[in-house]
Amino acid sequence: MRPGTFPREHIAAGENVIYETKPSVWAFIRPIRFAISIVLFVILTAAVPFLAYIFALLFVVIPGIRVILGLIGWWASSYALTDKRALMFAGILSRDTVDCAHDKIQQATLRQGIVDRIFGFGSIIFQTAGVTVAPRKRRQFVRAGGVYWMGVKDPVNTRRFVQEVAEQSKRQQKIQEFQDMATVLRQSGTPLMGQGAGASMPTAAQRSMSTAVGASGAGDSGVGWVGRLEANIQEIERAIGQQKAVLLGLDEGLVAGRIENAMYNQISRARSNEIADLQKQLDERKAELSRAQRGAP
Repeated sequence: MRPGTFPREHIAAGENVIYETKPSVWAFIRPIRFAISIVLFVILTAAVPFLAYIFALLFVVIPGIRVILGLIGWWASSYALTDKRALMFAGILSRDTVDCAHDKIQQATLRQGIVDRIFGFGSIIFQTAGVTVAPRKRRQFVRAGGVYWMGVKDPVNTRRFVQEVAEQSKRQQKIQEFQDMATVLRQSGTPLMGQGAGASMPTAAQRSMSTAVGASGAGDSGVGWVGRLEANIQEIERAIGQQKAVLLGLDEGLVAGRIENAMYNQISRARSNEIADLQKQLDERKAELSRAQRGAP
């Protein structure tokens, strides 16, 4: 990490920079390609001396200009990872500043060719649902809003670190969403059922899964297995009932004006997704129960 390498004017107030760096210079100047051009110039000039000026233009001047442009591109590029998003900054005359929120990252892909491994760098590509351009078209990918960290040093560990930060951020955001939901439900007067319906559902879902896993252990009798499935089904049905009660309370709170439309949509969507997940588990358990009852003595 090199502090101060990423322009601070692109960091929002209250946003903390966790990691920032410049790419490897070798990714921009491609030294092996330039060295091959020099070797070809020497060989062809020795073989055909009267074409030396043409060979110099093709194999020295033009590759040399590319190296200079590559150095300028490297100097103007930097990457950063904050507690909220991944960012890249590139360009001098035409500048590209692209960011991707952690919760939008679907996959962080590492690309590392043979030359990249020799010089110890690679490219980390942040895949999001909103970008449809293929990453192999790097310029188009960036202009479409994709974040492309080209020439990252120590790419394997950097990618692992980025994934850990993104996952931790998603977990914190999920916790905050549940806390916000519980606060709104309390303010709206919706009964929270013990420790709160918003918090009881994940616990119920986890219990349903753990009960099913425990029930499938070796040594269970047929009767014991059926009994565990029946108890598991009842628990999932209770969890679904709790979530439906929360949705009913939300509807009442919306009608009474105690909940804003935006918060209502957010909470109801999350609760509906939880109900759908639980319903899927319930269908699976009922199918298992039916098979167990047919096979029971």
